[in-house]
Amino acid sequence: MELHEDFYSFLFTHRVNVSRSGNMFHEAYYNLMLLKDFVYDLPQQVELFYNLKPELDFEPDLEFLKKFKLLNRKYIVFHPFSGGSSPTLPFDFWVEVEKRVEFDVVWVGKKAIDSNLPKVKGTSLINFTDFRQLCSVIKFSSGIFSTSSGPIHISSFFDVPSAGLYYKEDFPRWRPLNQKAIFFDLKDKLDPSVIASYLNRFFRGILMIAVFNCSFGFLMVLYLFLFLPDSFISILKVINFSMCFIGT
Repeated sequence: MELHEDFYSFLFTHRVNVSRSGNMFHEAYYNLMLLKDFVYDLPQQVELFYNLKPELDFEPDLEFLKKFKLLNRKYIVFHPFSGGSSPTLPFDFWVEVEKRVEFDVVWVGKKAIDSNLPKVKGTSLINFTDFRQLCSVIKFSSGIFSTSSGPIHISSFFDVPSAGLYYKEDFPRWRPLNQKAIFFDLKDKLDPSVIASYLNRFFRGILMIAVFNCSFGFLMVLYLFLFLPDSFISILKVINFSMCFIGT
């Protein structure tokens, strides 16, 4: 017996009219909008980039990172594959970009046949990571350059700066949910030299800010120790100090 879907309609008391075709909001926010009748105070979309982070009990695979000498090392991650879910550029194009960036590159991703891939200059972990290892590599990186796929969204959980390949109209909906993100429009005539130049400026700027924050924090602690020794301990109890490590 075939039951028409309208047979069940009387069981539902709320109708949600949400159209995703215009890409007006992020995909995560569209999902929240489906629950708007059950959420007392639906936050503004901007909150996605600051306060709405998934809860994940994650322990990095430090042994894996040590094996490939990725701890205490400045590197960026390249993920050139998509699995057919999003557009990308030829692998040779990515190799040309790598030749021009100023950072060590760690390559990640899954490829059914990798024997035909050109040799890369950096560390290739293609077809060599499980999910935990992939997350570890991204977490300890200085940034990621990726297609619109899983790794770039993993980077947003760790708030790792990210650069992605998108069509301009898709970026608002599918962008990573971190505060530091740029994209390259696939409709443009992209050149490896131009992309590398933007990546250098983007990631170098992030690292310079990190260095400044670390230096400022160190000078502040030194000042308190030298000039306010009697109250140094009590001051530390009420001031939140955060340490910045390049590559984390």
